Amino acid sequence: MRLALCQMNAAVGDIDGNAERIRAGRRAAAGVGAQLVLFPELALTGYPPEDLLLREDFLTRAGAVLEELAREASEPVAVVGFPERAEDVYNAAAVLAGGRVHAVYRKVYLPNYGVFDEQRYFQAGDAGGAIDIGYERVGLTVCEDIWEPGPPASEEALAGATLIVNISASPYHAGKGAERERMFAQRARDNLACVAFCALVGGQDELVFDGHSFVVDHAGQTIARAAQFREELLVCDVDLEAAAAARLREAGHRPAARSSPRRHAEVLPAVAATGKSPPAEGRSGGPLAAPLAPEEAEVSAALQLGLRDYAEKNGLEHVVLGLSGGVDSALVACIASDTLGSARVSAAVMPSPYSSAETQADARALAAALGLQLFELPIAEILESYMRDLAEALGGGEDRSAGPAAVGAGGPRKAAGGRENSTATSRAASPSSRTCQRRSSTACATGATRPRRRSRAAPRSRSPTRSCSARPRRSCAPASATRTRCRRMTCWTASCTATSSATTGASS
Repeated sequence: MRLALCQMNAAVGDIDGNAERIRAGRRAAAGVGAQLVLFPELALTGYPPEDLLLREDFLTRAGAVLEELAREASEPVAVVGFPERAEDVYNAAAVLAGGRVHAVYRKVYLPNYGVFDEQRYFQAGDAGGAIDIGYERVGLTVCEDIWEPGPPASEEALAGATLIVNISASPYHAGKGAERERMFAQRARDNLACVAFCALVGGQDELVFDGHSFVVDHAGQTIARAAQFREELLVCDVDLEAAAAARLREAGHRPAARSSPRRHAEVLPAVAATGKSPPAEGRSGGPLAAPLAPEEAEVSAALQLGLRDYAEKNGLEHVVLGLSGGVDSALVACIASDTLGSARVSAAVMPSPYSSAETQADARALAAALGLQLFELPIAEILESYMRDLAEALGGGEDRSAGPAAVGAGGPRKAAGGRENSTATSRAASPSSRTCQRRSSTACATGATRPRRRSRAAPRSRSPTRSCSARPRRSCAPASATRTRCRRMTCWTASCTATSSATTGASS
């Protein structure tokens, strides 16, 4: 079978624009004689549509445009991701064949971790689904369905599918492409079936989709791979007879087929094959794009794609960024210049008492090297005015002995010089119960407090005969003590029997 995987860049909410990309991909697939063309998860609406899925008019429009796409062409057979509005809303894959929406498969596993929130918007499908295209049985899955071991992919294999297709919107992180290939290779070996992974590509707000579509054979060998971070139509010939022959030789799958506790996948109505079958003696596989390496190059490409699509999809014509002369802003300026071009990027240098002449000179030199328009925006007066207003608002000039102002709460306030003002605290504390200070080496005078950590067990008894001189750094030996709670500490308040008057005076 000849497959075409349309790795496309969809925009969330742009149903008409995404439909045009699907039309173009289907025409291109027909031009190369593909019998089946795949489009990514929710290709018609973009991913993730989030609260747009709560709008009835949005779902109605998506369904109407899908029907138009189906009527416009009868070949090749296409699998398109869309939100299905039925008794509930489903993350679904539509099979377009014969000028109509021939069948619909509903995603079974709805991820609800990380960046995903699908359980909020979708209902889950019941089981796997397979469809006969000519003489070949093809299993249908959507993204997470094949990340989970077992059903629905295993159900479809037990139902006779020798090819399992997976349409996906899988967000990127460093090394994600290699991770996917290893996982899909294991699924292919587990089910003795070829697996085709068609992925979304592009940036959408805070997410980046890297593409990296591929096909693995029944032995887990990658036989075709699309490039990362750009749109592409990946064409691949797959030898499904080899997968069927391998199942005849693998006896271990027969007991599973006989004793599976779950019912097999639903077999959807068959469709006639279109296009031309590749010659039997032809080479199986397709182009193999090399993954980007090293990892820094891959991350750089992801950042550029994310920034470019964020600007384009939000209609941003120009970018202005602040240059401090440090490494962080220098890296951002380089990425912006490489991605958008220097004509669409401006930089601002903002001299102040906290930026040295050297860092300002570095920022100006970088802007000149990148060809960026540069703005000089001194902020010393703005900063001085801001600090003056803050001082007035926070009571910087009033008597601190009255305690902290209403703004904020908590520990002792800080004076203008940065030192903690302990006057209000010491005056507020009563002689018999002072604020617990976390300094175990401080000598206890009359009425001072001695912090001790509270144990989960019952507190140990205090001996009334303990001498202060035995532990000069902890000179409290209370004859009798009362225990008070101070946050997570247990404070013992008592009189010190062996503290000199000089020490008492100093402590007071």
